[in-house]
Amino acid sequence: MRFNLDGELVFTLMLVVLGMLAGATLHRRYMAWRRTRALRHGVRAEGRAERLLNKRGFKVIARQPERTWYPLVDGKSTPITVRGDFLVRKKRREFLVEVKTGASASLQVAVTRRQLLEYACVFEVDGLFLLDADRDTLVRVDFGI
Repeated sequence: MRFNLDGELVFTLMLVVLGMLAGATLHRRYMAWRRTRALRHGVRAEGRAERLLNKRGFKVIARQPERTWYPLVDGKSTPITVRGDFLVRKKRREFLVEVKTGASASLQVAVTRRQLLEYACVFEVDGLFLLDADRDTLVRVDFGI
């Protein structure tokens, strides 16, 4: 079988392929820029959060505290590492603080709510706080468990 392609069709196909490659490259660069921007925003937010916590009388005990949890999966103990944002102390009581920005700084957001619920199960603390670094607000969260 033999294909007979004219020059115009070959040129058009080359343009389409080059456009797809350029588009893919631009998309990768854009996504890398967004990740870098989000990471910088998160780092700045945690800095603001720490200052807000200090201003409200909390002493930061640990940044990014980790705990390992061993839930049973089909009867087998399965280690899962959980990391919060801040472990703080105030008046001899310890709390875990989760820092969020934007829309995710609300219990109305399922991912945030589930994350805090997981912390309630894993961290042996006297309470949980959700800190909105964009609005400088700190709210106590109690799931009653």
